[in-house]
Amino acid sequence: CLDPRGIFVKQWYQRRVRGVATIFFLFLLLTFVQASDSSMKWCMVTGANRGIGLELVGRLASLGSSVIACSRRTSPELNEIVNGNQAVFHVPLDITCDDSVNKAFENVSTILGGQGLNLLVNNAAVLMKSENPTSTSTEDMLKNFDVNVVGTHRVTNKFAPLLFTAAEQNSNVEMGCNRAFCLNISSAVGSIANTTSAWNPAYRVSKAALNMLTKCTAIEYGEFQTFQHYFKQINLSRMNSLQVCCGEFIRMILFLLNFIFWAAGGAILGIGIYVKVSIGKLPDANVSEDTLNSAALFLITLGCIVFVIGLLGCCGSLTQNRCMLLLYFALVTIIFLVEIVLAITIYVKKESVETVFTDEFKDCMSKYYNDTAPLHTECIDVVNTFQSTLKCCGALEPEDWKNYSTAAPPVSCCSPDKADNCDYGVTFEEGCIGVIENFVNSNTQFIGFGVLAIAVIQLLGMLFACYLRTYIMKRDEYEPYTV
Repeated sequence: CLDPRGIFVKQWYQRRVRGVATIFFLFLLLTFVQASDSSMKWCMVTGANRGIGLELVGRLASLGSSVIACSRRTSPELNEIVNGNQAVFHVPLDITCDDSVNKAFENVSTILGGQGLNLLVNNAAVLMKSENPTSTSTEDMLKNFDVNVVGTHRVTNKFAPLLFTAAEQNSNVEMGCNRAFCLNISSAVGSIANTTSAWNPAYRVSKAALNMLTKCTAIEYGEFQTFQHYFKQINLSRMNSLQVCCGEFIRMILFLLNFIFWAAGGAILGIGIYVKVSIGKLPDANVSEDTLNSAALFLITLGCIVFVIGLLGCCGSLTQNRCMLLLYFALVTIIFLVEIVLAITIYVKKESVETVFTDEFKDCMSKYYNDTAPLHTECIDVVNTFQSTLKCCGALEPEDWKNYSTAAPPVSCCSPDKADNCDYGVTFEEGCIGVIENFVNSNTQFIGFGVLAIAVIQLLGMLFACYLRTYIMKRDEYEPYTV
């Protein structure tokens, strides 16, 4: 509060208009404005073509104030407000150019017609994005300072006489917007104590400098106070230590979880590529090249999916990249939904799935001895693998083979020690479909726990990614709105 001349200077923390902090901030400011008497006539807002600036123009105009909206260029939304309200004026202003500021001052003075300026909102800002100080160029650093610090200083100094005029014209009124009020929109990322990320250092440093400029300006004009009546320690964008601790803990858990998936995906991908390039050279390979090729392609596809998703989770959590986290969340969600649909379909149509599997297995059996049948070699590999691994013979029983050949059953129907004299008297007793059913029925509990564990891991991945992205947005996303 600037007691000698009645000008109020307050720094604030910038958030998006749709954010709760910004909405509450606007509510407080506009409540303060509305509480002032009718002598608070003229307001000026820089960076008024979008974001907080545009919102303030519309809200101030709706309260009956005359508003001068300044921006380097206009926008359809601002034009709509200007054209629909005779008390709203647009004045071109480039806060980085002395000539533009001088011309804007002349235009504003003409519009005021000898009256003072009751409210000046320095909202114009720029953000030159960079990941860390090393990647920040000198040009970006100078650009941020030129707009966010020097530009605010240039505008405040130039228009200060109009604020002083309003303060003198209303010297009998209590301090507030109805006298003279200067507001510099800053950002929590300018806080040195609360900085935990090197993201966009040029913007951070410029906002820290703006905070100092605001306080120095207030000290010059009078003793700096915080105006406790309306703004008592309100900083909704600052995060407490518990939130920071939880955010960083979840970030590390998400990284470790996805690092495991990334490593597993890389291993699967590597095995698939090795099998693909080594077809025909693998020792003791008891399956055909076509089957090996299909298996290699499956492993490569599965490995790529797991590898990419794990990589997105690792990089997104490690670099705190919101786009990566969003893409990771979307991919895991899609896979999770597909799994749910597949599980429900299998459960509801259990008998149909069993019938289809039985028919397909019998179809492969019919092609086993038919050299001219399509997929002949693949069917031999599939049938032999099932029978030797599950220790079963035929689809439902060993006699199923009599429907397709008068010869003895395949060697895979017998144990290795009886392979040389394999016949129906020494084959495995159960059919493969029955063995699979018995396995599923006897291990339902373990299968259920396995499926539940996978679902829980995926849900945790989605929740952690969503929480981490929100945490990063709350902590680091303080975008400017115009220049």
